[in-house]
Amino acid sequence: MSFGCALGVKPNGVYPILGLFLLILIQEIATYIKNHNRFALLKHLIDTGLIWLLPIALISGFWYLRNYQLLGTVFERQNLEIGTQMALVWHLTNPNLYTAPRGAIFLLSLLTTAILIACLLKGKIKSKSMRYLFYLNIISFCAWLLTPYSAGYYAGEVSYFHPQLRHAVSYIVTLSILIVYGIRYLFLDALHHFRPQVIEGIDYILNSLHHSHNLSFQQSFRIAIVSLGLSFSLLVAQTLNYQPPKGLPGYSRILFYPHSVTYESGVYEWIQENVRNKRILNINLRSYGLFNFPFSNEVIEGSLPTSELSNPRSSEGYDYIALALDPFTATLSEDLKAFLQNPKGYRVVYADPFALVLAKE
Repeated sequence: MSFGCALGVKPNGVYPILGLFLLILIQEIATYIKNHNRFALLKHLIDTGLIWLLPIALISGFWYLRNYQLLGTVFERQNLEIGTQMALVWHLTNPNLYTAPRGAIFLLSLLTTAILIACLLKGKIKSKSMRYLFYLNIISFCAWLLTPYSAGYYAGEVSYFHPQLRHAVSYIVTLSILIVYGIRYLFLDALHHFRPQVIEGIDYILNSLHHSHNLSFQQSFRIAIVSLGLSFSLLVAQTLNYQPPKGLPGYSRILFYPHSVTYESGVYEWIQENVRNKRILNINLRSYGLFNFPFSNEVIEGSLPTSELSNPRSSEGYDYIALALDPFTATLSEDLKAFLQNPKGYRVVYADPFALVLAKE
């Protein structure tokens, strides 16, 4: 079910899921081939496949069927091909990758994974559960390598390296668990001497993880009730104290890297403070920052040819036009420049070095 949710959120989840499925498949084949005939092995593999595929298909299949119906393909092939070219795996020998922002973090991750693989190959890991944790971490790292746009992104025809940690969440989680185990075993004596309570806490967490599958129904039920109660309480507290964020946090700097300017646009905050229940034409901005809470504005993406903006018939339905520099090139198209020189029927109500808002007169 969790894998179905993951694929329903983003198709990138297919990489760690496929890796984990292959790991389990290999383990199952290795176990069954010793004690069963081929027919029993085949039946077991089919059962295992159904156990995996049915929940995934039921939970996330709708979105891919929808894509196929609307687009004629499960994925937009052009976007997938372009993104795949910016996967980390194709740029491992490019020195620019390691000097880019977060490049050092990726290099450290690469060396860490190489050490884990070496430990497995030399048989240094005796604990079965620890080996599985190593496998999961390595699979997650390989999934990161294969994920489209994991190495960076394109700005027009130019590619910029910027390893994307957002595509490495499963790797970061498994690495964090490994770090906890490393602290537990590598610094055991020192922690016992100086901070015994730290060791006791780590031991409690690790033992709970090891023995969680041995809990009785009553114990599991109590834990579930407490967890649900705590989650509900936190949800209520957050709902009662919720305040919409000002602007669009994380995106107020209109331009992408490498335009390392420190100035941040206030266009989103201005829209949220001054525009409600209006129809906005959006060009080069992020629509989510223009809707206003709770989604009172209607936002239309600037999909019309910009050369027609000067035609009153094409723009008369918009109360506002919100536009910004192209986030990759820091420029405006010639059509937009021509329109802004004589914006018939509109006047500028907000301006900064990166964005403009025009209101209908």
